[in-house]
Amino acid sequence: MITIVFCVRKRDDMSVEEFRRFWWEEHGPFVKERAEALRMKRYVQMPRLLIPGFESPATARGAPEPYDGIAQVSWETLEDLRATFTDKAAKRAARELLEDERRFIDFSRSPLFFTEEKVVVSN
Repeated sequence: MITIVFCVRKRDDMSVEEFRRFWWEEHGPFVKERAEALRMKRYVQMPRLLIPGFESPATARGAPEPYDGIAQVSWETLEDLRATFTDKAAKRAARELLEDERRFIDFSRSPLFFTEEKVVVSN
C-alpha cells in the first residue's frame, strides 16, 4: 500500500468550525466522486481532537503547533499511483482536488509526503 499523508493546517481566515465543516461535508464527498479516476484504494480524514486535556502530551514534549488534521490517500500499488500521473481523467481530477483544497488549506504550513505501509500491529 502506497499512501500520501497530508498534514493539514486550515487557512487563517477560517474558523476551526468552518474548516471542519468544509473538509467533511464538501471536500470529502468531492474526493469520493473522483476516487475511481484517481485509482484510490482509501481516503481517510483525521481531524485533531479538540477535547481539553489532550494537548498535555504535546506540551510536555515541547512539540510544535499541532496540525488541524491529517488526511491519507492510499493506492494498492505503486503502479496504480503512477497511472494517476499519466491518465487524462486522473490528471483532471487531481487538478480539481487541488483547486478545492486551496479553499480551506494553508499549503505553506501543510507538509505532505508519500509512505509505504509497514503494519507492525494489526488486531
